[in-house]
Amino acid sequence: MVLGFGCGDDGVVGDASSSSTGGSTGGEGSTSSEGSGTASSSVDDSGSTSSSGNQGTTGTGSSGSADSSGDASSGASSSGGSDSSSSGGETGLVLGDCYEASHPWAGALCGSALTPCTVLVDEAVDGVGYFRNGSPSVTHDDTCTPSVLFSVAEGGYFGHVATRTGTDAWDTAGTPAAVALGAIAWDTDLDVLRVLEYDGASAIAHHTYDGASFGIEPALHDGEYLLDGEAAASLGHGHWHIATESWGDGIYLYGEFDGAWTTVPMTTATALATAVSDLDEAHVTYYATSAGSWAHYYVPAPDGPPELVFDSGTDSLMAAGSGIAMVGSTPHVIAARPTGDGLQEVVYAVRNAADDWTVRTVVADDTTGEQQCGEPQVDGETCDYDYVRHRPLGIVASHGGDVRLLWAETHAMGTLTASCDFACTWTPTADDSEHAMWISAPTDDDFDDAILVDRDVASIDVEVDGVGNIHLAAYVFTTDGDTTVDYLLLGP
Repeated sequence: MVLGFGCGDDGVVGDASSSSTGGSTGGEGSTSSEGSGTASSSVDDSGSTSSSGNQGTTGTGSSGSADSSGDASSGASSSGGSDSSSSGGETGLVLGDCYEASHPWAGALCGSALTPCTVLVDEAVDGVGYFRNGSPSVTHDDTCTPSVLFSVAEGGYFGHVATRTGTDAWDTAGTPAAVALGAIAWDTDLDVLRVLEYDGASAIAHHTYDGASFGIEPALHDGEYLLDGEAAASLGHGHWHIATESWGDGIYLYGEFDGAWTTVPMTTATALATAVSDLDEAHVTYYATSAGSWAHYYVPAPDGPPELVFDSGTDSLMAAGSGIAMVGSTPHVIAARPTGDGLQEVVYAVRNAADDWTVRTVVADDTTGEQQCGEPQVDGETCDYDYVRHRPLGIVASHGGDVRLLWAETHAMGTLTASCDFACTWTPTADDSEHAMWISAPTDDDFDDAILVDRDVASIDVEVDGVGNIHLAAYVFTTDGDTTVDYLLLGP
């Protein structure tokens, strides 16, 4: 879900609509569809910089460190300390057979009212807050062991690959190329991780990683194309499908790697998401403007005709988050649909046939009873704010038919105090905001909803393994607006 990127040293900040400190503004902004045609996304940091990423210093893990090359020592502490279901003995690993006949998974998923999800593992991959772009990327190997690609955007761009080795233990290595945004996938044929690294400037590098060293693979050199984990997909056999957005003109490029890259320029788009069917066919969703308003589209890449999923009817896009998952060859989509006046709803869309979609509301922003703060007038004036907002985070599916939707809820509550000099401005003096990540299971006419964790999740990447567990990597806001990196394993 990539719209832009930035470097923390340049003072670029993320979308305030989802930050743990954003609620203290007491009001919200919007982005017009006129102009560049891109929107500020609640799960992506936006800005403009083109650092090569080979200078500066950053760290990874709560006790880890990194030198200027980006290499990092391992070390992380658990944010939840949970590892309640383990077949790995004292190692804490939840192991299984993830890439034989059971992949891609076609069995049941947790998250329904009858089979709620248990958080089997809840750990910090990088417990130190840094400025980061986009989302992390998560994958798993033949034994269901997870690996996470995450970045740091302070003093340059730095990428890190972390593989879980036991309870609260992650082996972390710096990537060879700079990473402003990227993606990771397991290659079961070669028993290696495949890493795509967008350097924040002009190229997407491609490496394999066997746990000890990186190998060079053909890179994609097609100009300034942004790549995020949600816009790259692979079934695990070294075959990539990606959708990348040009941050210069907004045109998106479909790319396929099967030993070599082939690319197809597509259309103007933003907030791209990609999934593959059980036949290894690519499917892409994105936002674009239509007759002055934002609309959501779907296309079977690379040569299928685009289909309208929904038209919002408004020229503002508060949080351009979307995700796509496949049940067989049927796409299922989660997205934000603007409803005007800075509000939106999280929607779930299913393709019935060509140009025929059913769109249902999962949860909607509601102004009933809320308190917002207008412009301050007098020095020392105070205002209490209280409102609730929602954002889509991700979607997963089983090829057997189960679909699970993940979304964020922020209940912004606090107090602002006016400071007046030449003009009056609000200063936060209390912030009691509450945050949660929810999971929803569609039923025939409603949704089974449950809170997974109480934390301020900025963005996620999520996938299902070959035993039906759900792997989730998240950037989580700290109180000062930076993000840490969390990993969760969900199962029945």
